[in-house]
Amino acid sequence: MLGQRAVVVGASVAGLLASRTLSEHFDEVVVLDSDEIEDGPVVHKSVPQGYHLHALLQGGLKVLSSLYPAFTEDLRQLGATRIVIGQDAVWYLPNGKAYTATGSARTTFDSGLEGYCASRGLLESVIRRRTAASPNIRFEYRRTVRELICRDGIIRGVRCGNMRLIECDIVVDATGRGHRARRWLAAIGYPAPEETTIGLDTAYSTQTSAGLKTIPASLSCSLPARRLFSLAEDT
Repeated sequence: MLGQRAVVVGASVAGLLASRTLSEHFDEVVVLDSDEIEDGPVVHKSVPQGYHLHALLQGGLKVLSSLYPAFTEDLRQLGATRIVIGQDAVWYLPNGKAYTATGSARTTFDSGLEGYCASRGLLESVIRRRTAASPNIRFEYRRTVRELICRDGIIRGVRCGNMRLIECDIVVDATGRGHRARRWLAAIGYPAPEETTIGLDTAYSTQTSAGLKTIPASLSCSLPARRLFSLAEDT
């Protein structure tokens, strides 16, 4: 073991996976989150993209299945839809229907790559339930971290908003884009780490429709250049 206790701040997907990994190297892992997260497939209110349809692709499946055996069986039992890239995911581009985002494939093909489509709430609830099954992982909700505790140049723990001190050997900040790590480090005299910003010229929206088999021509033709619409078809 690397130490007695690890603290993970943030209980969304990144924090859950970090906790599961750390559980193999520390006697105890404590996961802190400022929200009260309900059981079941609910949207974590701190995840702004939580209401969009999510697609878990092969790379993510490989990692999650290595951490959580039979992970895909859990997804299927709860209603996630298995898709084969090149067959089940369709892009409606300004110049017509395609089976790749670039429009290079106009007919179906077997890419050998699978994925699963589901709500963010479903995916996150499966990961959370499987993570919580580890006997040395403990969750504490409605816990806001106020500052890092540093002694002799070493991070020794965190102080919560209620002034409670949690001693630990390592702290992982998995709070996402609203993280306070830079502020915490500055408060104990450390420079903030260098950040790299990667711009993405992409925006997307999600609409849930009942019984939709095809996209009306008026919609697909009205999309401006470089925009796309994807649909997992029920074949």
